[in-house]
Amino acid sequence: MTKKLLYILSHPIQYQSPLLKKIAGQKEIKLKVLYLTDHTIGGFDKQFGSKIKWDTPLFDGYEYEFVKNNSLKPAVSGSFFGLVNFNIIKKIRKEKPDIIIIHGWAYFTNWFIFIFSFFFKAKIWMRAESPLNQELKKLKLILCLKKFVFKFFLIKIIDRFLYIGKQNKEFYKYYGVTENKLIFAPYSVDNERFSKTYDEYKNNISDIKKVLGLPSDNKFVLSAGKYMPKKRTLDILEAFRLQNKENITLILLGEGLLRTELEQKIKTENIKNVILTGFINQSEISKYYAVADVFVLASTIGETWGLVVNEAMNFGLPIITSDMPGSAFDLVENGKNGFVFETGNIEALRKHLKFVLENEEFVRNAKTISLNKIKKFSYDVMVKNIVADLTLKHENENNNSR
Repeated sequence: MTKKLLYILSHPIQYQSPLLKKIAGQKEIKLKVLYLTDHTIGGFDKQFGSKIKWDTPLFDGYEYEFVKNNSLKPAVSGSFFGLVNFNIIKKIRKEKPDIIIIHGWAYFTNWFIFIFSFFFKAKIWMRAESPLNQELKKLKLILCLKKFVFKFFLIKIIDRFLYIGKQNKEFYKYYGVTENKLIFAPYSVDNERFSKTYDEYKNNISDIKKVLGLPSDNKFVLSAGKYMPKKRTLDILEAFRLQNKENITLILLGEGLLRTELEQKIKTENIKNVILTGFINQSEISKYYAVADVFVLASTIGETWGLVVNEAMNFGLPIITSDMPGSAFDLVENGKNGFVFETGNIEALRKHLKFVLENEEFVRNAKTISLNKIKKFSYDVMVKNIVADLTLKHENENNNSR
């Protein structure tokens, strides 16, 4: 029996679109996506500091609809009242879904749905990103209040919690969610696309370097993300400066408000071989992963996962990451396919960079581990687990009706 799934997202997201297409292709599921705002499509991104328009398809292969956002100040980051969709309950009742998947609780609309959930028969599933290691750094009073809300409200309303990795699972368990309510929905990127591109590029690295205007004999340290405080891009730049080698190039893939500060440090400290790429779209990003020798993520609190690590591992790259992002606990085997260092410890980052850049055997072994490990963090695994739970639920309903 086909289950009608209503998937509610704040806005179109390049990482979600291939997943939605895959879910829509399942015979057990009839999918419809509701977007709570469209103001981000080709619009100004405050964190990038420029207009962004993704060049990969956002709406192919699935049914979707935009719900009017009544917010006076529309926003999809850091604003509880950035999404205020009064019409959402009416839309849900009209669709008559069996399952509703909601992403987190960061907006007014999420809570609007929770509070008025008694108006519809659908089961509510929630997918969020919060890692326990970052949660425990909050004030004890906040933690106590959240435990109260989970125990007496959210756990009673939400039928399933989709966890993206180990730290996210521990987050739910900390707040009292039992194992039978948890579904593994790994945080993933479009592995199929990246893997195909890797196969196309891996034997043409010299040509790609020429296209990108990169020195042919250098080794490349790559980081990707917005130039913003939580990414700690300046830590990466300083760790690179301390390498003090002419045959290494640092590529900072991205754009953002810290560009001026980065440029100033590069100039005043005369740091050679640093490339600030500016915004690079999805169709071009793979070229940089292909030429890189190691990938670095130095983020602090606020980086719940770091999907750029997933992307890099599809190219077999060794990973050096700080210990705050959730991906550090699932994707990196310390000393095997990379290293995990204490957030903000520039000296540790420097040492790990030096080791990886000087040990080709380690890099070869890391490549094998990264390519194998990333297969378990895929859209296929998430979809399989969702379908399995829906199938089991249907079987139980049939047994109970006999």
